[in-house]
Amino acid sequence: MSQETENTETKLYELSFNIIPSLVEGDLKAELEAIKKVLSDNGTEIFKEGETKLIDLKYTMVKHIAGSNQKFGQAYFGWIKFNGTSEAVEDIKVKIEAMENVLRHLLIKTVDDEEHSTSKISLEEGDEGIAEAGEKEAEKPEVKEESKKAEATESKDEVDEAIEEAVK
Repeated sequence: MSQETENTETKLYELSFNIIPSLVEGDLKAELEAIKKVLSDNGTEIFKEGETKLIDLKYTMVKHIAGSNQKFGQAYFGWIKFNGTSEAVEDIKVKIEAMENVLRHLLIKTVDDEEHSTSKISLEEGDEGIAEAGEKEAEKPEVKEESKKAEATESKDEVDEAIEEAVK
């Protein structure tokens, strides 16, 4: 495949991002619209997007904003899946990195969840029997629990007998 063909082929990508938490609701909406504008300006088509939520970060992140380093323990997290070309993705990365209110972002090539789910694939390959067996086992959790208790009792009895033998 030539380099030119690769650059014009449309693929599914996911952009996930953290936005600084100090934005008020109106500014947050404007920042989300600015991110979407970067995508649309690069000829992409938005496929899905997740609701942006305020989350606690696992560690403190530092970003240089307005001449000083600022630390953040929370951020608004959101994601957008879109169809685009690899050439457009390179331009999107540069523009998102330049956005002052975006704390961090990740842009990856992905697949459509519904189209490629593992349960659908296993059923298509004729593994219905495996799926049915799993469902039947799930219906009988008390049987598994009973056999675990019996095994534990048997091994405890064996240990007790071994101790009695050793003491004699």
